Amino acid sequence: MPLTRAVVAYFPVKQLEPYLGQLKWCLRSLLEMMKDEPKLWRTDIVLYVEDLTSPELRQLGCSTTARQNASEPFKCILVKYTKVQDRVIDPKSSGYDRELKDQFKEYSFIDSIAPLAEQPEVYLNYDFVVRSDLDVFFTPAFSKWIPPGCTFITGNGGYSDPYNLMKLALVANHSGSYFNSSIWNIGSTWVGPAPLISKIAARTVHWMVYLSKTEFAPKMRKQSWWSQAVLWPEWHYGVLLLYGGQLAINEILHAGRRYPFQKIDLDHPTTSTAACTETGPIHLHTYQSDTYFSKYRFASGAYKNTHSLPIVLNSSRCCDYAGYIAGDSLSMSPEVLANSLHAIKRYG
Repeated sequence: MPLTRAVVAYFPVKQLEPYLGQLKWCLRSLLEMMKDEPKLWRTDIVLYVEDLTSPELRQLGCSTTARQNASEPFKCILVKYTKVQDRVIDPKSSGYDRELKDQFKEYSFIDSIAPLAEQPEVYLNYDFVVRSDLDVFFTPAFSKWIPPGCTFITGNGGYSDPYNLMKLALVANHSGSYFNSSIWNIGSTWVGPAPLISKIAARTVHWMVYLSKTEFAPKMRKQSWWSQAVLWPEWHYGVLLLYGGQLAINEILHAGRRYPFQKIDLDHPTTSTAACTETGPIHLHTYQSDTYFSKYRFASGAYKNTHSLPIVLNSSRCCDYAGYIAGDSLSMSPEVLANSLHAIKRYG
């Protein structure tokens, strides 16, 4: 039967490099995944952007036209969004906008979650939503996968520490919110039913504002201070998004008693030598590493000289799968990539 999925992300148009390259390899990985996707399934990408007329995104086949039915081919959908730091505050501004602008003057990561909370209507008609960064790869294992029993799925993060776990528990208890200390190290990628993604996104923003106001001094909110990671891993403003997500997931899901919850191998590292077959990880994420496959070495062009990327798809190692997909995305023009994505799933 027909089924629709949407990968939803924020794309910073004003910072084309390195994000355009990451978007291209993400799209190329979706193309590879779709070769094994069931005929009646559709997987789109929804991008929140500042500029709807970006020629680079238009060349990739992106437009403002939403999906009209479940049989249309692949769509890359652009949604107008204003970055929190670019919002103009005037006497008519809402309290919400004022607080966001005041708290996150130097925390751009708010833009990776705020649009999902503010404009959920663009993805609510999809059966399942993947909230993701763009420096990721979808694998063959994602082609036929959906969350079992409409479970809310996350991967594993790497930020939790006994101190911040205790601190978040105290914040939740003080606010009368449910908290389970076994729900921790929540990954940055979420997969779940669209309405649930919307609820958790909204509460994540709420908790980010609350934590920023009450648990971090103004000096600690300045990027020049928190970027030094002085208090990492005990209490670090740089992962405020993950703290907020942990509180929101606890609050909404009640550790799986209100809605089913599961952590799986999302955000699997692209440095991994595990197999990326249909029984392997469904989703790869590039981290801050120079180990192959590294987004930093790829962006710098280092692989052209020191480590040739695979020229044939190899799913026996995730690092090689990522390397091939990223390399192939470079060799494809935006128009060819766009046409290939549109052609692989025609009307049923």
